[in-house]
Amino acid sequence: MTQPRRAVLLATAVAVLAACTSPGSSSPEASRSQGPSAVASSSSAPIASFVSDARTLRTIAGTPMASSQLTVGAETAHNDAYTTYAATYTSDGLTISAVLRQPVAPGPHPGVVLVHGFVDPESYVSGGELLREQDYLARAGYVVLYPDLRGLAASDAAPDVPPDLDMGSTVDVLNAISALATSGLAGLDGERIGLLGHSLGGELVLNVLVADPGLADAAVVFAPSSTDAWENVQQFLAPGDPFYEEIVSAYGTPETNPTYWGDISAETFVNQVSEPLLVVHGDADADIPIAWSQDLVASWQAAGKDVEFLTLPGEGHVFEASWTEAMDAVSAFFSRKLR
Repeated sequence: MTQPRRAVLLATAVAVLAACTSPGSSSPEASRSQGPSAVASSSSAPIASFVSDARTLRTIAGTPMASSQLTVGAETAHNDAYTTYAATYTSDGLTISAVLRQPVAPGPHPGVVLVHGFVDPESYVSGGELLREQDYLARAGYVVLYPDLRGLAASDAAPDVPPDLDMGSTVDVLNAISALATSGLAGLDGERIGLLGHSLGGELVLNVLVADPGLADAAVVFAPSSTDAWENVQQFLAPGDPFYEEIVSAYGTPETNPTYWGDISAETFVNQVSEPLLVVHGDADADIPIAWSQDLVASWQAAGKDVEFLTLPGEGHVFEASWTEAMDAVSAFFSRKLR
């Protein structure tokens, strides 16, 4: 099974990362009032034979969330640039494990929440993905919080519920931002929080931007999954696949249950976005079509949003030869948008 295909499976069964209170607003409710809940529904209520109380970007936006507290644990490593700690925070009643990297130099430093894509649960260790990005950003003077997906490392497992197609993971990312922004960590400027996500993690970052405008201050996505949820299902699953059949049985299709599929797709709510966005994608990506990022950028531009696009010639889904170019672009973007 390919990584992105398994990413869809994991996103539904195991879920993602974290956050909640906006650095630039007084409460979660204040920022969410301008999110998807403010957009008129595209059709009538979900058909009765489908799951009628499913969580969506619209319901996330309209639901006040409990505060999330970051708990910093033991120091696990130290170098000349930053100190690494084990950490946890709460999300949806779950405890989510995380890795925190704090620069040694005095602040105030902006913060960045990193959101990884699919990993193999059997071999995954806490903080085990996006290691290059964690190191680069911490050395560049950012307080880095990297949450583990639900059910991975020491994070609590996702509840045994029908597939939620990344909605629980989106809530976890919201809570990660909130936990970092309100942590009061020495040297952190909680008013300047960025996001960076890869693949499935990029999809979750985009979900956060539409579900809670203003919660973060700038965002970067590397080779993100589609902002059209059904497009992801079609790309990575097929009729007859047990998971595909479970999804369709619970939620139908865009033809039979358009409200649900529209309400879990970030593209539906692009007009609500307030944060600047940088999209980076390799034109040789065999897993996530670069056309998805091209469509994303075109949609953001048509809505008058602040979006930038960097294409990496010859790069696949995981950047190699052009990784430094990508990270230098990230550094320049955050320097302009967060500093």
